[in-house]
Amino acid sequence: MPQSKTGQEQLAEMDRVYEQYGRPLERDHWGEYLAVSQNGETLLARSLEDAVGQAADRFGSDNFVFKIGEKVVGKWLYHARAGNANRGGALT
Repeated sequence: MPQSKTGQEQLAEMDRVYEQYGRPLERDHWGEYLAVSQNGETLLARSLEDAVGQAADRFGSDNFVFKIGEKVVGKWLYHARAGNANRGGALT
């Protein structure tokens, strides 16, 4: 079983992902939300709710979400509820 990342390692990973995928979008997409999968797939949305929902549907779990241009980051875990198509999860 892989060892969990420390808080510092998680922050460094979030910074790296934002620099690679978010920073280039700042000029044209400031204030929008960017979701990035573990495989580097991306999507843009106008709201946090849309970004998380669309990304959970397309990418599954354990992905990143950023507000472009502002230091607001998160990583969510998607938990499908048995017998229910509703999304559930938590930003960490």
